[in-house]
Amino acid sequence: MSLLGYADPYVKVVLLYNGQCIGKKKTQVKKKTLNPTFNESFIFDLPPACYTPVPGSSGRTHLQGIRLHFTVYDWDRVTRNEVIGRLEMGDQAQRPEMGDQAHEAGDGDQAHYTGDGRPGPTTRDGGPGP
Repeated sequence: MSLLGYADPYVKVVLLYNGQCIGKKKTQVKKKTLNPTFNESFIFDLPPACYTPVPGSSGRTHLQGIRLHFTVYDWDRVTRNEVIGRLEMGDQAQRPEMGDQAHEAGDGDQAHYTGDGRPGPTTRDGGPGP
């Protein structure tokens, strides 16, 4: 965060299959804001082996072994970009550390998010995020 209280946030999205990175994407940097809106879409190619049929349904599938990691950074021209928040979701998402929040979604999927508590793209109470 700058001395004026602004951040230049952007988000890195990493797609993992069975713990191995199979894709990376990055949003554009939103300059001088503590409340960014990232209205961007990304397309990833998924390996056929990750699709598992849902028993008793007509053609529905689960994604086995797929996880998405979202990391929010504060871009800085001079120093190293600072991590200001994280979100992990998908199959077998990692358990959060003490003080972090976890949310169990339907079908056993989990989403975990962390933040440093200051106003910005993510907060400890699950406020606006990527």
